[in-house]
Amino acid sequence: MNPDLARRWAEVDAVLDELLEQPEARRRDWLQARCADIELRALVLSLLDADSSHGAALEARAAAVHDWLGAQADALPDVPGYRVLRLIGEGGMASVFLAERMLGETVQQVALKRLRLNVYDPRERRRFEHEHRILARLEHPHIARLIDAGIAPDGVPWFAMEYVEGEPLIAWCNARRLGIDARLDLFADICAAAHYAHQHLVVHRDLKPSNLLVDGEGQVRLLDFGIARLLEPDTGDPQRTGTGLRRLTPGYAAPEQYTGQASTATDVYALGVVLVELLSGQRPLPGTAPGADPMRDLTITRDDADTRATTPRALTRLLSGDLGTIARKAMRSEPALRYGSAQALGDDIAALRAGRPVAARRGDWRYRAACFVRRNKAAVAASALITVTLVAATGISLDQARRARAEAARAQAVQAFVENMLAPLRSGVPATSLPKLDEVLARGVRDLENRRQHDPEVYGELLVMFARTYERMGESRIAGDLAQRAYEHAEQVFGHDDPLTARALALRGRARLGQEDLAEARADLEAARRLMRRHGIEGVALAEVLDDLGLLQVHARRPAEAIPLFTEAQRQRESELGPQHPDLSIGYSNLALAEHERSNTEKALTLSEQAYRHRVQHEGADTREAAILLGNVAKIKGSLGRLHDSAEDHMASLAVFDRLGLRDPPDRFNLALAACSDWWKLDDLERALPQCEMAIGIAEQHWGADSRQHTAARRYRMAMLTSLGRLREAHTEAAGIRAALQAMAGEGADLGLLILTAWSSKQQEVEGDHVGMRDSLIHVFRELGDTHWSLPVIRARLALACTHAPAPDCPSGLIEHADREASDPGWRRHPMWIEGQLTLTRVMLVQGDIAQAHARLDDVESIANQPHVRLPPGHRWLAQARMLRGDAFAAQGDHAAAEREWQAAESVFAARYAADHPFRRGLAHRLQQPEAAR
Repeated sequence: MNPDLARRWAEVDAVLDELLEQPEARRRDWLQARCADIELRALVLSLLDADSSHGAALEARAAAVHDWLGAQADALPDVPGYRVLRLIGEGGMASVFLAERMLGETVQQVALKRLRLNVYDPRERRRFEHEHRILARLEHPHIARLIDAGIAPDGVPWFAMEYVEGEPLIAWCNARRLGIDARLDLFADICAAAHYAHQHLVVHRDLKPSNLLVDGEGQVRLLDFGIARLLEPDTGDPQRTGTGLRRLTPGYAAPEQYTGQASTATDVYALGVVLVELLSGQRPLPGTAPGADPMRDLTITRDDADTRATTPRALTRLLSGDLGTIARKAMRSEPALRYGSAQALGDDIAALRAGRPVAARRGDWRYRAACFVRRNKAAVAASALITVTLVAATGISLDQARRARAEAARAQAVQAFVENMLAPLRSGVPATSLPKLDEVLARGVRDLENRRQHDPEVYGELLVMFARTYERMGESRIAGDLAQRAYEHAEQVFGHDDPLTARALALRGRARLGQEDLAEARADLEAARRLMRRHGIEGVALAEVLDDLGLLQVHARRPAEAIPLFTEAQRQRESELGPQHPDLSIGYSNLALAEHERSNTEKALTLSEQAYRHRVQHEGADTREAAILLGNVAKIKGSLGRLHDSAEDHMASLAVFDRLGLRDPPDRFNLALAACSDWWKLDDLERALPQCEMAIGIAEQHWGADSRQHTAARRYRMAMLTSLGRLREAHTEAAGIRAALQAMAGEGADLGLLILTAWSSKQQEVEGDHVGMRDSLIHVFRELGDTHWSLPVIRARLALACTHAPAPDCPSGLIEHADREASDPGWRRHPMWIEGQLTLTRVMLVQGDIAQAHARLDDVESIANQPHVRLPPGHRWLAQARMLRGDAFAAQGDHAAAEREWQAAESVFAARYAADHPFRRGLAHRLQQPEAAR
């Protein structure tokens, strides 16, 4: 046998098992879509080719054997003590009959299984009889009992099992569209039954959905439990046996079964496979290599999700979380790394459903704390506030005993205030009656005034505490108001030159930075830095101010000046926290931002990945901070044109927020909008639109329908409507965005209108409105200036508009300038470069430079096929490229080539656009023209 085939036989066997169930004409396409592993696919294809060469002869022999077996089955066997009524099923090893026997005055029906082998050895006959008596004592409500067994005079073993009228587990669940919770209830019963049998030293060895029936009362029953034990020679070790017969089913068999070994861990593996198939509708792909992910090629279809009363996204998210981790542990290729028992598997699922930590994850205290938060959100909110309070109340000048005593007294007073504020969150109150966290915080802020005169220091600390809490919640406006009150109070009571005043200034500056009030933010932060240095305040407090000042430099397009600030902030952070603290990731991330703004994109990616790795290593992957850092990595990958990687990382980051139950509107908004942008550029609009709608919903709920965030998200929806060919809806969306921006006031609204105008130019290009596109983009350039608006795609559109509709206001050198920008290696890596080149190709065609048009289209094809880009063949840009290629061929007089390209473009456009779409109208006109007129 081929050594590679022998090494990976378990995986090959499982794939082949499913492949042969497909129609012959679709097998190769199915394999290409289902199996991403090139070596595994080649091994399976080699067997498929061998089957096509020798399969006919083998099938003829198999048919003869089948006919013989059928004749034997039709005869109905004679089993002493039983009356065989009819055949009810056949398998590769046995025929199953409905039979009955008399028990006193009662008739008992049984499922009588007669095997297709013979046993003549007297010693094996005695062991067989001994073993079946052991199995007959298995009494469990979810195990179909073995009633009797024997060996017929002709040497054929038979078994009489409890007869269960029911349907196979997965078919029963699917027919009733059972939800995930109901399916997990059934699976818990299966685990309990398997564990019971294992405690009696009985292993099933062939667990699969067809051996799991659900009876008329909705109770799951395990069939054939322990029968494999009867078929094996005695090894003296009931926990591990050498399986001479190798009773197994590909796809459900553990890797060690292919080498003749089995144990309780074998059943745990099969339970993991059943769990995944029960929940997803897809059977995982086994792997013998250590660490291989059996769920690597799992794809949830809409039908699978509908059958489970959920959505593909929700089901994918569920299986990518702790439930998927549990299944992967059960299906580890190494038996020792699986769950120690079926009960342990069941217990971990129960823990997950109860919100407790699961054993499948080696979570540190932060992971366990996150689980605790999900179970006790109100109580944990209270604890979090107390923790913040204690940190805030004990953070100044602890090296002086007098100040330490004062801080301790202040901390006690602050804690007493917080405990009183959290009094409504007491036990014994129905969850529906408990106030929400924002209500508790709002009441605490109102109650602050009672402290103002009584204890000014505590009042100031509490104001700072509430300001930081609201800032962390993303409520920058409320945080800014509280920081302003804290500053006014500190300056009035303690004077300008006071540590509390410095902290209040730092908080107000950060809040103003979040509100993009940059000049005021800079003044506050510079003043806070001066005060901190005067009072010797260093470490994290100073690092936060330096970070914010660095961000201001980045905003001002001076990233080189931000780097020293970020570097010093990192040094301050490390000096206080040490080199292993998770928060050192903040410094790496800020430095990555500065390098990115300096166009040192590869260095930025290295720093960003370092930030993410550091956070994961020292805190874990399932944290809010890690999710944000992964989103930063995704953003930089996207700027490098690695849109597939960027989109997947953005989705993974959002999945962490979902698993942790975090709202965090600003972060979720940014991640959803970035994922929307990635999928839109990749032309995967089915995945882009839900992310865009999520961002719109978050913006409307958190900031309001008249916010700049809401209009920004709506711009993406407008762009997608254009990409979908729904031009009238795109116009309506643009009008709505414009009205919302015009109702706003300030510089941000004016900038938003200019950006909207630039984005709307794509629709004008599609519709051929060159005069409108020219005038709108000239306005954009006039308002923003040439140095501010240098995106090559927009410049290319203006070049096209001015070529079609020249005007005195058209800037000169547009094409040359766009080409200089487009020649930048970083920009050439980005898929959006393609859209600019398509627009410039239209310019070349208008100008009659056909050779240049072909050259640009060749470049488009080259970039589209780059490994990091990988645009699908049906991408809208590639279809446009073929339409333009046809125009170029037609201009050269090659009408056959032109028609071929136009037909190819039309086949893509027809699936996307209505017949009145400008592209389709144009193609219809071209294709209907007589050849001589083209």
